[in-house]
Amino acid sequence: MEDDDYDQLWYDLLDLLQDLWNEFKLNAEGPWSNLTLILDNEGNFNIDYNYDDLSEVDPHEQQIIWEYNVLGFKPDLMKTSNC
Repeated sequence: MEDDDYDQLWYDLLDLLQDLWNEFKLNAEGPWSNLTLILDNEGNFNIDYNYDDLSEVDPHEQQIIWEYNVLGFKPDLMKTSNC
């Protein structure tokens, strides 16, 4: 896939996620702060929405939190395995 094609698909996805976030907000479901999209090899997917306020958490810490919550990686193990 060409870089330009990939970039366009990425921006399209971001636009769709913004639309989804706005729909949640309009329907009084509360705006989520992040989501995890889980896709299996049969094309089934699940979306887990997170409503935690992560505005005071830097991106590296956000990744560590996500890896712990979703993948079960413990922070001390991540440091030793270079994750």
